[in-house]
Amino acid sequence: MMNNWCEKLKQYWIQKDISKIISLFDEDVEYYETPFQKVDDLKLVWKDIESQNLQSLEYKIIGEKNNTIIANYIMNDNGRVVDMIYEIELNKKGKCTYFKQWYMVGE
Repeated sequence: MMNNWCEKLKQYWIQKDISKIISLFDEDVEYYETPFQKVDDLKLVWKDIESQNLQSLEYKIIGEKNNTIIANYIMNDNGRVVDMIYEIELNKKGKCTYFKQWYMVGE
């Protein structure tokens, strides 16, 4: 189930389908765009993907225990590489209830 969630996020991101991305999250999700920046409006956060020009988007699950995943996503957006670590907790329905990310931007 966990790898499936990460794969769906990747595919919906590539498709720039914000509504499908939002469907991966529980309505009461605790979502952090950065370790200290909690977000309430996921649609606003994910709207940024509309302007991305993705050359690549890949992920690797680097840790998994019980209902928690640590995943590394690497995105190349028009030559700008963003290396992201996501902490993702899923409920029994496969919806994300907790999401926190750390990222670094390089050239």
